[in-house]
Amino acid sequence: MILSVLRGGRKDSSQLANNFGYSSAEASFSLRFSAFLCVSAFIFISRLFNFDQQPDKPGSNGANRSTDTEMQARRVWSGRVDQCRVDLRPLPPIVSKMLAKGRLSSAKSSCRAGSRMLVALTLFCGFADLVPGAEVSVPSWPQFRGPNCSGVAAHATPPVKIGPTNCVLWCMDVPWSPSSPCIWGERIFVTTFSEGQLQTRCYDRHTGMLRWSSGLKPEQLEAFNQTENNPAAPTPATDGRHVVSYFGSFGLICHDPEGRELWRHRLPVAMSGCGFGSGTSPIIEGQLVILDRDQDQNSSLLAVDVATGKTAWETPRPDATGSFGTPIIWNHDDADDVVVPGCLRLKGYDVKTGKERWRAEGVAAFTCPTPVVGDGWLYFAAWSPGKADAPWPSWDSSLEKLDKNKDGIVSLDELPESDRNAMTAIDVDHDGKITKAEWDIFMARNAKARNVMVALKPGGRGDITQTHVAWEFTRGLPYVASPLFYQGRVYTVKDGGMLSSLDAKTGKPYYLQERLEASGNYYASPVAADGRIYLASLAGKVTVVKAGGDQPEILHQADFGDRILATPALVGDALYLRTQKKLYALGDKPVAK
Repeated sequence: MILSVLRGGRKDSSQLANNFGYSSAEASFSLRFSAFLCVSAFIFISRLFNFDQQPDKPGSNGANRSTDTEMQARRVWSGRVDQCRVDLRPLPPIVSKMLAKGRLSSAKSSCRAGSRMLVALTLFCGFADLVPGAEVSVPSWPQFRGPNCSGVAAHATPPVKIGPTNCVLWCMDVPWSPSSPCIWGERIFVTTFSEGQLQTRCYDRHTGMLRWSSGLKPEQLEAFNQTENNPAAPTPATDGRHVVSYFGSFGLICHDPEGRELWRHRLPVAMSGCGFGSGTSPIIEGQLVILDRDQDQNSSLLAVDVATGKTAWETPRPDATGSFGTPIIWNHDDADDVVVPGCLRLKGYDVKTGKERWRAEGVAAFTCPTPVVGDGWLYFAAWSPGKADAPWPSWDSSLEKLDKNKDGIVSLDELPESDRNAMTAIDVDHDGKITKAEWDIFMARNAKARNVMVALKPGGRGDITQTHVAWEFTRGLPYVASPLFYQGRVYTVKDGGMLSSLDAKTGKPYYLQERLEASGNYYASPVAADGRIYLASLAGKVTVVKAGGDQPEILHQADFGDRILATPALVGDALYLRTQKKLYALGDKPVAK
């Protein structure tokens, strides 16, 4: 039974991950820890009664014996069955001390061999999920929107009455970037573009002081929207030992928590959909860094080894040209899927191989939000221009307005400079001109799009559009902000400050498009903890809403007087908020060390 839990537990850990927003490592560790304690107790008793003691042979060297055992333990500790390799890494101090004192010494008896086997099982099964993520008990918000991009902090208790002068633990000036805070232990990681450098920065979670900054100067900057985006928009990801940042102008770069560079993975300069600039963020899943790199052309889903930066697999996505969301992991049916939003369709890929497993057709033409998982189901909601509520103009009307030299073609240099990057999405052959044929291709693709929220049931393979869609909903859809699954409901915020709450299993609305008295656009995604939902508008107004109910109960609102594009982070008793100019730590009491 113990071995079953140690080696298995995938289905149960998947349920924990999906239900509570835990990462795969946290959920797996929770199930295995009990078995680990049982094995440890057995070893202790065997040592207590000298079950495995054997005297050293004449002339033998006890130090060598201990060294041999330590080498075996290192191999067990560092080995990864799923990677089929051995990587010698430092042992935890407590294990090294036990080895040095001979408490895990060699012997030849069958009882001692059994003890050695249990030591190995204990080290591998009890601790493997902690490497490379260090201690799972460390307070963390390890990537965009926290655990598995869920936006939920299961055990956090952030304050309610927050504001630019209320509940402020500290506030620091930070160079502008839309990227969100990423937190592990005492460190807050952000990316930014400052003084011509693409920077990864680390701030102290207790004081807000800058611990370190590491920058690089790109040879060429990707095209990006000058007011709504930035070359350092993606949020970094961490597992406690690696801090991985992605820049569309460079590629991936990894540091350790102290700021020492570990590796680089160069990529061609990105050309994102409509020239808006990169929006997707990397995630870390086990030994892999996973990045969805959708562009105008040469789109792909990429996985690299978190320890080395070397490519593990890469899957082309030729039909994905206008998406900005971040991948998530969907644990179900003894499988781990990488779920990626894309233009017109959602797709799921095998996390180990990158092979496509399933797809669901008929979502928005350009997708900014990130999917979420809750109670084993998958939820996605997105809106983009081009449908009935915001239709594209006809070709004839576009020519009349834009074709200045009346040659029947719209050249990019005939467009206002602010619109040129956006129109590149229509320029199929990238020759700087838009023809009627290219316009027709664009409009035909847009005709297949649907602005919709979908709930997907697990278990499908291939095209699951007709078989695994539990329900759909077409109102209250977000443009940029991702949906939130919390306490059996799905919440969305539509531009204009309109909040909707739906039953996650039926799609029936509890309330629909209720105004929050905080109008304008919403780029930051909603987050939740302690029975409350936190929403931040682009204009800088933060609204705290009580979860549940038949109407949104507003508990508090505050105007920070500065634009907010980054999604807040929730850790412990604090909320960490990045505005266009500042980084706030907000709490009722100082951050516990």
